[in-house]
Amino acid sequence: MTHFRLINRLLFIGLFWSVLVSESWAQSDTSFTRIAVKRDDSAKVLLLQDTLTRPFGVPVTVFGREVFKIFSPLGTLSPEERAERISKAIEQLAEEGVNADSITIVDSKSLTIVRVENRNVLTVTDDDALAQETTRQALAETKARELRKFLMEYQEEMSLKRILINLGIAAVVLAALFGLFALISFLTQISRKWIKKNLLSWLPTLKFRDLEILTARQALFILTGTIGIIGFVLKVIATYIALTIIFQRFIWTRTWAEGLLNLVLTPAIDLLRKFLDYIPSLIAIAVIVFVFRLLIRFSDSVFERIAEGKLTFDNFYVEWADPTRKIVKFVLILFAVILIYPYTPIAASTAAQGISIFVGVLFSLGSTSAIGNVIASIVLNYTRSFRIGDTVRIGDITGDVVEKTALVMRIRTRYNEEVSIPNTTVVGSNVMNFSEAARRGEMLILHSTVSIGYDVPWRTVHQLLIEAALATEDIEKEPRPFVFQLSLNDNYPVYEINAYTKKPSLWLDTYTKLHANIQDKFNEAGIEILSPSYHVNRLSQETTLPPHYREKSYTPPPIDLSIKKTS
Repeated sequence: MTHFRLINRLLFIGLFWSVLVSESWAQSDTSFTRIAVKRDDSAKVLLLQDTLTRPFGVPVTVFGREVFKIFSPLGTLSPEERAERISKAIEQLAEEGVNADSITIVDSKSLTIVRVENRNVLTVTDDDALAQETTRQALAETKARELRKFLMEYQEEMSLKRILINLGIAAVVLAALFGLFALISFLTQISRKWIKKNLLSWLPTLKFRDLEILTARQALFILTGTIGIIGFVLKVIATYIALTIIFQRFIWTRTWAEGLLNLVLTPAIDLLRKFLDYIPSLIAIAVIVFVFRLLIRFSDSVFERIAEGKLTFDNFYVEWADPTRKIVKFVLILFAVILIYPYTPIAASTAAQGISIFVGVLFSLGSTSAIGNVIASIVLNYTRSFRIGDTVRIGDITGDVVEKTALVMRIRTRYNEEVSIPNTTVVGSNVMNFSEAARRGEMLILHSTVSIGYDVPWRTVHQLLIEAALATEDIEKEPRPFVFQLSLNDNYPVYEINAYTKKPSLWLDTYTKLHANIQDKFNEAGIEILSPSYHVNRLSQETTLPPHYREKSYTPPPIDLSIKKTS
């Protein structure tokens, strides 16, 4: 409709301009220019504008049937008011059963009147003729013929013979409708019984991992319910068609039939028109989707080759391939959505804009921690701190990494507990990775401390710790274990045994076996594993140095005792 109005306005502007600039053209002999002859005839120009904005006219409808159309006003009456008055006049004539041959045309200097039995029904003016580009007399004759045709058809439809025929047709349509109802019900019942009997045994159960989303019985219930809905819809469609046919047969109910038709046709035509108008936008969206799908496929292909090691770049690690692929894919999809949005029907919708603002505010207020965790997950991926399956220690939690997500990482401890740690916490903590050395082809060094008194020679302690390490399962013989003396405390030195292993995931078992072997070796050597401490009051003044460090003439100094007598 908008297109027609635009075209008509353009035509009016061009015509109005021609009238202003060419007075001689306005004085030609055509019936159209005889009306628009004077340059200052603004009333005619306004009439022409009003006519051009109503290209389809206002229908004169009687008993649901269009007789003819009115295009122009008459005095203070608009075309709509004229059409309403003419409709009431014709309806009254039809109900009175006037003779259709009694229609006459009375022509005067400025008006032509269509009369029925000396009653004025329609007045035809020069403005009406202008609107339909014809002469007043010819237009009056056309309207009279259309009125005569309507009255004759109305009288025929009101005859007893036609009413009986229409009643018979209505009875046949109703019988067919009830028969169709019975057939639809019969087919629905048969279909349901057949499905229950034959399909239940092979209908699959829809699962997601271990969760049953849809069982076979539920699927059967949905299927039978769908058949019932289809049967109901078919009955509604059949009823709609039958009522439309029946109402159309009788002049009293013809408006109802048109109402039923408009109930379906108007929305359908509206939808079709909007769809046709939307086709260019739909083509643009299809082109955008096609181009970005190609870009995403190309991106995925490149990063898959990097992950497989078939394509390499300097300073770009293989483990970066998957997170980078996801980031690039997300950016491409986001960019495609931004390009597509202006072509969608909701782009100009104020309601959609309000919802988007509301969602944006909620997202900005409630997703601060979530966004922080997402960014932290990206940082963790590119810092290569750990991988899935690595044995790590984060804070006071030690275990194997079982999952990395955009928000949290999950660690399974030695007690088979799964601990979820937010990515922001991981970024802010020290991460100790026990598996990284083994992945580089190196070995993890296990270490444990023990404190022995100064009375035991340090060489003996070194030898016993190394023997205990070599006797431990999963400890490598080469490189050999070694010992550090970490500190010389007042009462005892602290020793640290260091040993290599290729199985970092078994670190706890290896530590357990190492500690057990250390105890065994020291017990076999008759050495107590303890950290001696001394007080000022000693029962003996003998030095704690090993015997071979003492002088041969060394004798412990005597203990001085003093006794104080008290009264």
